Amino acid sequence: MEYKREYREIGFRVIFSLNPITNTLAFAAQPYEQMLDTELNNRPEVFLVRGRIGTGEMLEVGFKDFTFEMTVDFHRRLGELYEVVKEEYRNTVMKKT
Repeated sequence: MEYKREYREIGFRVIFSLNPITNTLAFAAQPYEQMLDTELNNRPEVFLVRGRIGTGEMLEVGFKDFTFEMTVDFHRRLGELYEVVKEEYRNTVMKKT
């Protein structure tokens, strides 16, 4: 199951993909300031941050192209993104098990 959420308070669009067999929640996140091409804004394969969270709330994260400006605000928002993804995992995977 795949679905999209807008987190305006931290400036990210996140597309989640739930695998009920492995109880893994994968995600692709794009900061709003990176959304320059409206055609690419809904294609998770080009999003900046990708990862997954599974058993034990272990989070794995990767960054596309590894080059972006790391400001204090962006660093803070990445931390908040981590909390959002953990909460989504708890609300989707943990409630079903």
